[in-house]
Amino acid sequence: MFDEKIVICGAGDTARNFLDYKPSDCQVKYIVDSDADKVGITIHGVKVFDRNHLAAEKEKVIVLLTFNDEKTENWLESLGVECYKSYGRNDKNFFYRKEVVRYIDDEILSKFMWDKRIKRSLFSDRSRDNFFRESYCSETNKNLVQLMALGKYEEADDYLSKMYSEYNELFDDEFFDYRPAMRLIKQIIEMKYKERISICDLGCGNGELLLNLDDEKYDLYGVDLSDKRVSRLVSHGINAVSSRVEKIPFDDRTMDVVSCLECLEHVFDPTMVLKEIERVLKPGGRLLISVPYQANCESETHVRQWDERRLFSLLEEKFEIENMIRIPYINSFNMDNLFVSAILR
Repeated sequence: MFDEKIVICGAGDTARNFLDYKPSDCQVKYIVDSDADKVGITIHGVKVFDRNHLAAEKEKVIVLLTFNDEKTENWLESLGVECYKSYGRNDKNFFYRKEVVRYIDDEILSKFMWDKRIKRSLFSDRSRDNFFRESYCSETNKNLVQLMALGKYEEADDYLSKMYSEYNELFDDEFFDYRPAMRLIKQIIEMKYKERISICDLGCGNGELLLNLDDEKYDLYGVDLSDKRVSRLVSHGINAVSSRVEKIPFDDRTMDVVSCLECLEHVFDPTMVLKEIERVLKPGGRLLISVPYQANCESETHVRQWDERRLFSLLEEKFEIENMIRIPYINSFNMDNLFVSAILR
């Protein structure tokens, strides 16, 4: 992947995950960090030095900056080293390079097909009741959770509308080329289905998943609350409808596949969503879900946090788990999302 060795700047979780999941031909020479408490330790056999070590480096290396900090970026620029970041949908992000994206996709597809460790360890508390988070990331988050927990759905809707009203552009994490789960779903669909099928994406947003599926092969449907994003999909010939996912506006037993990405952490009641999914799926239909794992990918609009037990408890009554794995939310080696494929019994 690189002829030069890599120096990681920042001895945090991103560095640890990078060492866990990096390709075998990616050689990490050492890590640098400004935290004196970290200097001298080793992470997976790689030693942490202070920044002066990089400043004195004689060999040509590539630096991977694992955190967003303008001062550090300026310092690295002053050293004249070749530097990649670990964030941003641009060519300076190490994880946005084509060969790295291909590696990520190959790894998580292989994991989906063969790694059954989470599936074998699943257990349930037999509870399918709605639940909400009990600790909050901000006062805004707390207010939103309380509105939903009290059943004040219209007030919660107004609250969310005000939060999102200032955002007109698409976020980086809405794009297909930045989201491993979307690309994994496309691979699964193309691998599992050779006939024409109907696919519904719940909380479809700007429709990146649907727009990257072949409408000559599949009948594509989308559901989202945003009229603006639904209009964009309709203009591309996709049958998209503005609606809550708690009330899917399609007939019973009409869908072969339902996808639900980064949605269940936002909704009023995931048990209602699941009942609707059960209704619109054909017997033997496939449900594909991705959610943030525990407190990862934190957001003020996340009203609950998911783990393996919670997700399995939601699904076990009516679905057979095909597999459940940890994957990255955006292009990275951070396994911060749960992905599950389940078959309706």
